[in-house]
Amino acid sequence: MHVAVIGAGIVGLTTAWYLAKLGVDVTLVDSGEPGSGASGGNGGQLSYDFVAPLADPSVIAKIPSLLWQKQSPLRVRWRCDLDFYRWLAGFMRACNRSSVVNTTELLLKLAHESRALAVDFFEQESATADYRVAGKLVLFRDQPSFNSAQRQVALQAKLGSEQRAVTAEECVAIEPALARDAANIVGAIWTPTEAVVDTAKLCEKLMSALSERGGFRFVRAQVGRVCVTGNSADRLITSIGELRADAYVVAAGTQSKRLLRPLGIHLPIEPLKGYSITVPITQDAAAPSVSITDSAKKIVYARLGNRLRIAGMAELVGHDSSIEQARVDQLSKSALDLFGEFGNFKEISPWVGFRPATPSGVPIFGRSSVAGLYLNVGHGGLGLTLSFASSFWLARALVERMSARSGATEKEGGQTWLQSFQCP
Repeated sequence: MHVAVIGAGIVGLTTAWYLAKLGVDVTLVDSGEPGSGASGGNGGQLSYDFVAPLADPSVIAKIPSLLWQKQSPLRVRWRCDLDFYRWLAGFMRACNRSSVVNTTELLLKLAHESRALAVDFFEQESATADYRVAGKLVLFRDQPSFNSAQRQVALQAKLGSEQRAVTAEECVAIEPALARDAANIVGAIWTPTEAVVDTAKLCEKLMSALSERGGFRFVRAQVGRVCVTGNSADRLITSIGELRADAYVVAAGTQSKRLLRPLGIHLPIEPLKGYSITVPITQDAAAPSVSITDSAKKIVYARLGNRLRIAGMAELVGHDSSIEQARVDQLSKSALDLFGEFGNFKEISPWVGFRPATPSGVPIFGRSSVAGLYLNVGHGGLGLTLSFASSFWLARALVERMSARSGATEKEGGQTWLQSFQCP
């Protein structure tokens, strides 16, 4: 069996990994180097136990003020795009308590499975990639937001997460680097089991492990079109020629919409633009050791070896990949305000990437309405966290289904790609 996987980010690489482990010949296709897209400079935090869907009832009341703030973490560029307004409508519909409960349950289940699979990979492949269990503090700067977070913690506790609400004083005891900003912290959620990893290094390790297996190859090419005969995917048109396989997996992040729209598959995904900078640490004691999420500013801090990854912002601006210096300066200032002089800000590495976000935050993976075509997309800001589990289940389902076909024509019913995942 031969499967072509489109997209060499963390989701595409883990998809290829689990297919290869099941004995499948895999061709991985991407126009860039593996891990160089949205995975390359992301926040580095693994959120296995603390899941706060972006679509939340409290967001609606905050939207007007967020849009008018000069340095708001949220930015929207209004444009003539029906899919964009459909996505916004879906987001607003998901901003209710029932949706938050359902989304949290789904994401936590997938995240817990992903943690077990990731740890297994690290152990079996002797991977490091700056992976460590650092623990995470989610900071809150106003009482209503802190109260809402504590309700989320109560829900997550019922679903197997271990975390607790802490005071500003307890925050400093857990992470002394927060001492200078303690007066501005109302409280925080402490999750001791959370981890960090350098996603770019993890992608390199996955690529290395795949290359050591027989039946794997990487093709550097732009995929222009997925061709369908009847109702079956039969080849890819790429910048270097045609590529044929027995099945195809689209794991191309925000670019997946472009590939699938001509097939009548309209993915409810929007690119959520985010920034990051990576700062070399020069004063060890001043830099945080645990992961920090500043909920008000929508900025995360993850210590990756002797560097601090600072990432944030949520911009609905299409695929504008320009790096705005004001945003870079905003990340730098936030870090300096929080921790003081801890690193060399003259050697920062600015980066921008696009999170493939669904309105509810639940990813889409499984078979599509086209025979032989499978999807692993829409992970939003949790691609790193959820990739191992979504790829594991997709690979298993694909192999079982293709094996059952035994050469017969597959009859697919309904747009199953719209359904939320189901784990046995």
